[in-house]
Amino acid sequence: MTLTFNIKYIEKCDLYHMFFLMEKDQAIVQPRVSVIMPAYNRDTTIHAALVSALQQNYPNMEFVVVNDGSQDNTQKIVETLQQQDPRIVLVNNSSNFWISRSRNIGMEHSTWDIFAVLDSDDIWFREDKIGVQVKFLQDHPNVWILWTNAIVKNKGKYSYTKERLTDKDIRANSIRGTQFTHSTMVYPKEVYEAIGGYNPKIKYADDREFQLRAGKYFEFANLPEYMLLYNSHDDNVSHQHRLRQQMESLRLSLRYSPHYPNALPWITKKVIGGAYQITTKTLDAMIPWSKDRIKTMIKGKQEIPWDLPMHMNRDIE
Repeated sequence: MTLTFNIKYIEKCDLYHMFFLMEKDQAIVQPRVSVIMPAYNRDTTIHAALVSALQQNYPNMEFVVVNDGSQDNTQKIVETLQQQDPRIVLVNNSSNFWISRSRNIGMEHSTWDIFAVLDSDDIWFREDKIGVQVKFLQDHPNVWILWTNAIVKNKGKYSYTKERLTDKDIRANSIRGTQFTHSTMVYPKEVYEAIGGYNPKIKYADDREFQLRAGKYFEFANLPEYMLLYNSHDDNVSHQHRLRQQMESLRLSLRYSPHYPNALPWITKKVIGGAYQITTKTLDAMIPWSKDRIKTMIKGKQEIPWDLPMHMNRDIE
């Protein structure tokens, strides 16, 4: 998919008039919401995640699951639920296309009005989540992208996110890193179409790149309510590829810094800190002296010839 930004299209988009309000004498339109769920080898979590979405009390919903070449029972689990609920649409990728491309595939299969994101290992624990968010968008036509707070589960312990609420505050901290759990995000389809969807070249921080790119043109908001249980575990992309994600995220901060306030001081600090860490790790790799070995030598009162470069003292026992 070619990433393009259609400014003429956005100029025609008026969230207030296009989606939510009809003539004064008519009732408020209920937009159709499409839940997009990419999944790769998630047979242990996808049932609970998808059921949590199916239990939403908002009436106009469909659920597009993109099976990204899973080699476990993910497809079978979704097909079983699909027999029970025809609102589920299953798309099977021919191979593993990765999460950003799978999100685009799911959204291309939908013609509905609003996209809601739910990853296949997270849970919406409030059945009114979508209804609350749609109403907020109806009441705030200037807001195009909306999140909620989340509860994070990590190794049996729980923590609570408390993110910024207004566009001004969100924007002031956007460059510092991902502020929100992507599975809480809701936005009109026009946002996706206007900026060209998710960038398939971004493998580890696709949600952050989407937010930063969309934020150049659209207004943000976050609800203080807790509506999502985010499961942090070793199979998360953020856990499996932590360093790559951090490096990719830093590159995104540099790329989009001209569009966000307070970017330069933070980036300068981050770059200097990163250079220091890389330098120290490189030196540690060059020098075969571990801290434990040095402590043992000092304890045993063994003389260390400090006048020579440490990497030359390989034969000292």
